[in-house]
Amino acid sequence: PENLKTSAGFLANRGRLPSPVDNASISQGYGSHKYGNVTVYNDGIFLRAPAGSAVRAVFSGDVIKVVSLFNSYTVMIRHGEYFSVYSGLKNPSVSAGQKVSVKQSLGTIASGSEGVPELQFQIWKGGAPINPSSWIAR
Repeated sequence: PENLKTSAGFLANRGRLPSPVDNASISQGYGSHKYGNVTVYNDGIFLRAPAGSAVRAVFSGDVIKVVSLFNSYTVMIRHGEYFSVYSGLKNPSVSAGQKVSVKQSLGTIASGSEGVPELQFQIWKGGAPINPSSWIAR
């Protein structure tokens, strides 16, 4: 019952979720992107923001993973049957098993491999990625 309530609340806020990073611009959208002969698929969106910007939860939920990958961290939060994923953090301020509230700080944005501060933000329903662009308030 609790998961259903959380899922319904998350779904009801589609288009009204706060941006995970203030003053950010989308530097790469969701889906397939061609670079010459190479096609890459992005399960989320990349948000470029000033170095050191706070990364915040877009909805309340339970932190299920904090993983270190490629000199940065990824945080995954469960919102019932939905998940939000934040990749490209430094200094995470949450840990697995912790409950978080909407707009709670998760850490700060890291400088990526090219020195550009970017956050990859994803939304999943179960095992399927969803384009997060239409979920964030404009």
